[in-house]
Amino acid sequence: MTMAAFWLAGVGILSWMEVTGVGSSSFFFWVRSTISLLATLSLGHSTVKLGWAVWNFGSMLPIFSKKMLLMFPKMARARSETAKIVVHVGLASIAAMLYATFSVLSMVPLFFYFLSVALVIFLRIILPPAAIYLASSTDDRLKLLFALQMRAFVGVTGLLDLSESLDGDVQSSLKNPIFLMMLYDSRTREDSDWTEVVEQMMDIVPLIFLDTRDTTPGVLCEVKKIFERDITAKTGFICDEQGTCPALNIAATTERVLDSSIKISQQRLLTDIRGLVWKARLQNDGNRNDKRTLG
Repeated sequence: MTMAAFWLAGVGILSWMEVTGVGSSSFFFWVRSTISLLATLSLGHSTVKLGWAVWNFGSMLPIFSKKMLLMFPKMARARSETAKIVVHVGLASIAAMLYATFSVLSMVPLFFYFLSVALVIFLRIILPPAAIYLASSTDDRLKLLFALQMRAFVGVTGLLDLSESLDGDVQSSLKNPIFLMMLYDSRTREDSDWTEVVEQMMDIVPLIFLDTRDTTPGVLCEVKKIFERDITAKTGFICDEQGTCPALNIAATTERVLDSSIKISQQRLLTDIRGLVWKARLQNDGNRNDKRTLG
């Protein structure tokens, strides 16, 4: 809400300056140009993300987007994301009102900027992510999720518990990696909704990365679901430095399961994440029956 107060004050001050004639024409030109550039960049961001989703999911995009929208209320970030949309649409309405009432030209680029930010947030809600990272909620795994999000061109989501890392002002700090992870974290508010969300995410995303170095009940359950749903072809099982997968060794019941699994080291994943996402997109483009493969 601090950012909302900042923009509200900015809108008020800018309107007062323009109406009363305070400030030079060059100043207002610079302000309008800067805001117009921000709006253009924001719209460009949305266009790229939407284009990737259309290219990747094709005719299945409306169905997957509907599933994402239905899952959204169950996610821990649902309230904050909804509030952001409401705030930005409200700011856009105020800008439109000021332009219509007082002919404040600076409100025109602000109107489009506020709507463009609301669009970014909305697309973040409804567009399926490129990949899902499944692991236990430890500091090392949180850092890996952040690294994947920074290196991948499109969103990498997870169901990690960020609550213990979101104390104080961390939630509103753009410089803190937890903030970025929160944007794409699909953790549910209620533990009872976890099973449904993880199963739907497994079916939707092009790629799954499961950290088999963890042997918690949740990870073992996710291993079981991957084999039950026969989606190992699009799953990368992250192994330890010795190339072993403890969670797979515990959950697997036959050598066939172990042989058919795709093992990947953390270093290779970090190096190849963008290429893996791109490869999955190309293969899915030529085969719309969701038989995507990682290797």
